Amino acid sequence: MLLKKRRATADWAFAGGMFLLAGEGLCNGLTANASSVEAILHWQQWRLLVLSLLSAVWLLFSLSYARGDPKGFIAKWRIVLALAFILPLGLGLVFHNASVIALYQASDADHWMLRLGWSGIGLYLSLLVGSVLVLMNLERTFRASVGTMRWRIKFMLLGLGVLFVVRIYTTSQALLFHGVDLSLDDLNTGALLVASFLIPCSFFRARHFDLDVHPSHSVLQGSLTILLAGIYLV
Repeated sequence: MLLKKRRATADWAFAGGMFLLAGEGLCNGLTANASSVEAILHWQQWRLLVLSLLSAVWLLFSLSYARGDPKGFIAKWRIVLALAFILPLGLGLVFHNASVIALYQASDADHWMLRLGWSGIGLYLSLLVGSVLVLMNLERTFRASVGTMRWRIKFMLLGLGVLFVVRIYTTSQALLFHGVDLSLDDLNTGALLVASFLIPCSFFRARHFDLDVHPSHSVLQGSLTILLAGIYLV
């Protein structure tokens, strides 16, 4: 995406989102090979900082990918986007000392658990809401596409769908128990690997993101994502 001569908003957002996922994977890998509790905490705090930008960047991508009027959608969502960037990043930077309050081993002693502080809980809550909004926008794009257009974009949407469905599950588990089970990072990694196989299929079909889909501007009307996410969270 970055080697293209003309780069649109979706190109920048996709590249940024993939770099953030790579950064999260790097932090998880360094955590797994850490030799001390201090090192584990250090890399997990960096991971939380990366997560503070993740949902906002992918929300920007979901608003601009394959959209016939990306600027119009971004303008309508400008307040939500601003909050998605500012609030989690503020929690990750300003209140980073309150993001993790303890690190301990699980009862079976096979993996580590992070006890989240109030800013960590706020960060995971924003990630959960952002993941639902990303899926909602991808669903709207898919439902508005027809014929060849749907054939071109379906693997991109399917790959990101797998990625963020798993992200909703792992994030909700962290909120439910006020802590992060580091063994669940394997699920996020597996989802990323699946997405990394599906997304190139979409590139081979479409070659670019300059597609022309015009979904409805209504936010919640008829959204299956909102319905299923609500049922799951209840």
